[in-house]
Amino acid sequence: MARVAEPRIKFTKADYSLLPEGFRVELIDGDILKMAPPSVLHQELAKRFFLLLLDRVGVDRVLFGPIGLDIDDTNILVPDVVAFAKESIPDLDSQSLCQAEMVVEVLSPSTAARDRSIKAGLYLEAGVSEVWLIDPRSQSIEIQTAAGERAVRGNETATSEAISGFSVRPADLFA
Repeated sequence: MARVAEPRIKFTKADYSLLPEGFRVELIDGDILKMAPPSVLHQELAKRFFLLLLDRVGVDRVLFGPIGLDIDDTNILVPDVVAFAKESIPDLDSQSLCQAEMVVEVLSPSTAARDRSIKAGLYLEAGVSEVWLIDPRSQSIEIQTAAGERAVRGNETATSEAISGFSVRPADLFA
């Protein structure tokens, strides 16, 4: 006897909004994906990057995750750090953002492939200017834009085209 495939349930932004605050999940292509708690190294790198960016853009234009970034009705991603333009500063009561200039993902072994391929592409398609991927394993920074990608290591300087005057050297970030 042939088995009938069960239809796949696709969740939406409306479903996602019903989840309890602090529930660590992302909505990717209608699937709700649980996120494991980050490591201390992950949080330390995200914090260091956040503080460098905060120093450059100011307190009103940068947030430390988790905060949702609405991509579309079936995709809500949760970057580690997000910076936005002055004209798109979110309302303080918001639980998610609709626009960003830069998003930062610190790669974890369990999420690195998804962050590089799926999430980076979704961010760029949604109009994010730059996606910065911090890789603890290779101690490198990858910057993805609509024009392509580049990676820097050691004492090379990663310079943002989206955030005027912002740059960082991986050697300093990983020190």
